[in-house]
Amino acid sequence: GGISDYKIVVINSLEALNLAASNALLKILEEPNKNSFFLLEANNPQAIAETILSRAALCYLPKLTINDTQAQLAELAYSQDKIALASQLLPAEPELAALFLEQSGQAFWQALTELLKEKKISQIMAFFEQNKLAENLSLFKLCYQLLNQIILAFFSQKANFPNLSIIEQAADRALIIDYYQQKQKLFSDTLNLHLDKKIFFTNLILDWPLAHE
Repeated sequence: GGISDYKIVVINSLEALNLAASNALLKILEEPNKNSFFLLEANNPQAIAETILSRAALCYLPKLTINDTQAQLAELAYSQDKIALASQLLPAEPELAALFLEQSGQAFWQALTELLKEKKISQIMAFFEQNKLAENLSLFKLCYQLLNQIILAFFSQKANFPNLSIIEQAADRALIIDYYQQKQKLFSDTLNLHLDKKIFFTNLILDWPLAHE
């Protein structure tokens, strides 16, 4: 078969577009090229301009559950213990959960925990380069999600960080929530706008607001 006359444009994390990009997209949607289709993905449609939403057919997809992830991992013939661990850490990410098991994910968990503890740039750079995170997008996503889980585990006092403590004050709790939200947006920008993954990964670890005992 020949090349199709139809063009399909996929834009992920639509809510992460800045004002200039949103206005440019709106202009295209107002007068789209013939045989062009736009697939726009967003996790927070409330953050998207009404002028863009009004020109789109909305389709709401339910989020994957931990049961969905467990079912997919079971098809790969992993043991129940491994399935339980991976699905608990990555409940709505079956592909990353499978990658976690393929890559001896517990070792990754320990290595990332140490990076958060030590905050040494040389160690962060070595981990990034050894695992080729700049080229391996799936592994980069996995490390980001695991770092989130480690941070959340620490915040809920479920992880063992013997040399670190956090001041339990409202201002500090708000700081952590703000940190998490900012990093989530920057993560989306890094993927969608092809920003430097090494800089993002390094700052994600170094900026984590921990206080040494």
